Amino acid sequence: MHAIERAEGYRLLAAGLRYPSDPDLAGLFAEMAEAPGDLRAFADLAPLVDGDLPGEYNRLFATSVAVSPYQSSYVRVDKGATVGQLAALYGAFGVKAGAGEHEIPDHAGVEAEFMAMLALMEGLAEGEGRTDDHAAISRAREVFAREHMGRWFVRFGTTLTERAEHPFYTRLGQLAAAWMAADMDDHGWNAEPSLEPLPDDGGEIVCPVGAR
Repeated sequence: MHAIERAEGYRLLAAGLRYPSDPDLAGLFAEMAEAPGDLRAFADLAPLVDGDLPGEYNRLFATSVAVSPYQSSYVRVDKGATVGQLAALYGAFGVKAGAGEHEIPDHAGVEAEFMAMLALMEGLAEGEGRTDDHAAISRAREVFAREHMGRWFVRFGTTLTERAEHPFYTRLGQLAAAWMAADMDDHGWNAEPSLEPLPDDGGEIVCPVGAR
């Protein structure tokens, strides 16, 4: 899979993981019906967009938090350390996490958006023959995948698939798990083994902030 195509997949995942306020969300996914390769699978989401999405988003991620969207909920590591590492990595590329959405750096949507940016930069550097830039960006993307996103995003997608009560989020979870797994497999990357997944009792977490 070309880096530009990979970037587009992560961009679409990020869009699906935002609060569903975009009036053209269905159109964004419908455009993928004519896209190349594996991107066409995202067109499955278009007919599933409806007025029930905000309520299900809140149930899943904001009120009872049926599915935690944060990396620190899935691996045994200090949350402050994780957030600090991610903020430093984002800052190295001029990114301020969650500036518009007010999400913290280890949010699934924020990580997907950053991975999309890195993959896009990687593809552009390759296409323009900037060998040194391409090597540096590729290394940064590998570090981000192995030390952060690749450690938990497949499990997040699988959990979302299992606990979603709306078909949009069921399909989004399937796509998230498959896209991340394919990216790791394509490059022969394994997530760093030093962190063990947190036990999952299937329960819901009460969010102290509440719904939007």
